[in-house]
Amino acid sequence: RSEGSISVFAHRDMLLRALSNLVDNALKYASSGNCIQLGAILSGNLVRVTVADDGPGIPEARRQEALQRFGRLDKARTSSGAGLGLSLVQTIAQLHGGEVQLDAISPHGLLVTLLLPILRQENDSQPR
Repeated sequence: RSEGSISVFAHRDMLLRALSNLVDNALKYASSGNCIQLGAILSGNLVRVTVADDGPGIPEARRQEALQRFGRLDKARTSSGAGLGLSLVQTIAQLHGGEVQLDAISPHGLLVTLLLPILRQENDSQPR
């Protein structure tokens, strides 16, 4: 459902990279490799972009580690990757005045939320 457009002031290529990393991670860790959910909603002065999967998730105690550069949670993994995906998403979010949140999905899975400030028109208190 769409109620109009919402604008964020962002570097197009960086934002595309962040979203691509989130979708790639979700596809990689989803139980069957193809069950993910995407969403975007306006929440106050922020756009909440969400990517969810039904994979193993990340334990709460290790979520900050997952957002750090080279933060690979399972050192024995044989899959490719250097542990830069989520840390890059976080860096891009921070460069745009936003943040990344990691949350559990019941009974298992991960919900990643990319929060980005909306762009407001001058003399306009309503988001566009």
